[in-house]
Amino acid sequence: MTTKAQRRSIRTRIEAGDTPQRVYDELHGPGLVADEGLADAVRYVPTMERRARYRTAHWALLILLGFAIVWQFAFVLPSGIQKEWPFMIFHTGLGVGFSLGLVAVASYWRGAHSAVGNLGGGALMIQHTSLYADNLAVLLSFGTLMFLGHYLQRKLTPEYVTVKEKYTNTEGQARLREAVHFGDRSRSIQ
Repeated sequence: MTTKAQRRSIRTRIEAGDTPQRVYDELHGPGLVADEGLADAVRYVPTMERRARYRTAHWALLILLGFAIVWQFAFVLPSGIQKEWPFMIFHTGLGVGFSLGLVAVASYWRGAHSAVGNLGGGALMIQHTSLYADNLAVLLSFGTLMFLGHYLQRKLTPEYVTVKEKYTNTEGQARLREAVHFGDRSRSIQ
């Protein structure tokens, strides 16, 4: 199975309500060595339960991204028309980055929340040194955007650990094998 097909399968199974542990176990099969690449792919698709738990923070992040887009295109770019081309190109790129971030966060793309947090941090540094540095609302909104992006990336993705489990091989001997266990193991795993 290709990586793209595998990620699509993971996303559809988790959005259908399967737990990360069940999805990993079904895709991994009875192997003796843990597949951390597969575990990472499963980890970065948030479960429906986690999406519901952090829905308010997610909506706040989307609203802040909308504000950042409006700020870039309605206030920063028009005020920079008299400035040089590098200023215009950079801030246009930042506005397009926020626009792509809005689409990515709304679709729960892998790593989107962290990338938006990094964009918010960069915008905070830029706004801090620009002519809008005295506008506390702008600085607070970009700071909140940075914090919420990283917070949601951390909370929406479950942690996993690789452990050694005992099993009995075909000859009846007790052996150890590597296994992956996710942090939010569900009651539905039987």
